[in-house]
Amino acid sequence: MRNALYITVVSALLLPACGNRRDKIKQARVNKEAQVQAQMFDEPDWVFTTPDEELDAAKETHAKCKDGDMAACTEVALVYVRGEVATENFPRAVALLQKACDGGELSACMHMGLRYANGQGVFQNQHKAFNHYARACQGGFFEGCM
Repeated sequence: MRNALYITVVSALLLPACGNRRDKIKQARVNKEAQVQAQMFDEPDWVFTTPDEELDAAKETHAKCKDGDMAACTEVALVYVRGEVATENFPRAVALLQKACDGGELSACMHMGLRYANGQGVFQNQHKAFNHYARACQGGFFEGCM
């Protein structure tokens, strides 16, 4: 009886602290996501060892993405993933891919599935990976039919 009372008292004292910690962690994630969303269209950190024509093409694609071209946003995201023309940046890539996927770009949905499957820029989540693959596949982008 005495042990049960002790456990109850300790639990009552510690559980709210755990909840507060979870809330703080969740809020930090939300803040980080908001920061990434705000920086999504910032000028990339270009890799200047890239030949001029590739760099110019990448900059043009980035401008098209800013203007709402979802296919261009997918291309810019893949530039971030590869890290060839711009510095590798998975969080920006994920933000752009999700925006393009939500905008109906099915190849972006498939690439979001890859990010979730491999845990690149997001927490690894096979369920979300499957959902993105399925969205691409059902829309007619057959590379998503894995």
